[in-house]
Amino acid sequence: HGEAGTLLQRSVFGFGGIAFGFSALTMLPITDAAVVGQTTPMFAGLAACCVLGEAFHCSELVGMFLSIVGVVFIARPESLFGAPQSSQVPMMVDRMLGTLLAILSAASAALAYVMVRVTGTRLNVHWASVLLAQGLGQAVFGALVILIIAERPIALNAREWVLALLCGFFGFVSQWAMTTGMQRVKSAIAAFVRHALQPFAAVALQFALMPEEPILGTAFAGLGIILMGLLVVLLAKGRREA
Repeated sequence: HGEAGTLLQRSVFGFGGIAFGFSALTMLPITDAAVVGQTTPMFAGLAACCVLGEAFHCSELVGMFLSIVGVVFIARPESLFGAPQSSQVPMMVDRMLGTLLAILSAASAALAYVMVRVTGTRLNVHWASVLLAQGLGQAVFGALVILIIAERPIALNAREWVLALLCGFFGFVSQWAMTTGMQRVKSAIAAFVRHALQPFAAVALQFALMPEEPILGTAFAGLGIILMGLLVVLLAKGRREA
C-alpha cells in the first residue's frame, strides 16, 4: 500500500509539474518560465524537511528568500516596475498568472522529486517501476484533462511522429537519469543539479526559435538572484561536509 500510494503521488505531482509548466509557457517567454523553475530546489528542500526529515538549514532559508526576490523580478508587478514599455511583453495579468503557474509547476516538481527520493530511501522501488507509474499517470491524467476541456485530437504527419518519438525517447532518458540520481542524493541538491543549466538552455532556445520575443533585463537579474541563493546553499553544504 505504501509503495502504490507513493507511486501514485509521484505521478500526480509529476503531472502537475508538467501541466502547470506548459500552461505557464503560453503566458511567459521561455526564459522567464525557466528562471522561475529555479525555485524548485528550494521547494524540494522544504518538502524533504517535512516529508523525509532532511535537515533544512539557515542557508536554505536565505536561498528561499533570494528565490522569492528573483521571482518578483520575473513577475514584474506594476507597483514596483511600472507598466511594460513594449507591446511584445506579455500583458501584466498574463505575466502574473503565468508566474503563478510556473511557481505551481516548480512546487509540484519538487514534491515529485521528494516522492522519487522516498522510493529509493524508504521503499527500495526499482527505477523501472517508478518510470512505469509516471508514464501511466501522465497518460491517464492527460486523457482526463483532454476530456474535461473538450480538446480535439490532432492527427500527426510523418515528420511530427518522428519528432514525437524523439521527444519520448529523450524524455525517457531524462526521467531514468533523474530517478536513479534522486534515489541516491538529497532532494534539494539533486534538484539544483538537474535545474542548473535549464535557464541557459532556455535563453539559447528562445534566441533560436522565438527571436521576436524580447528577453528583459529583469529576467537576467532574477536569474542572478536565484542562482546566488542556490550558491549560498551549496557553499554552506560544502562547509558542513568539510
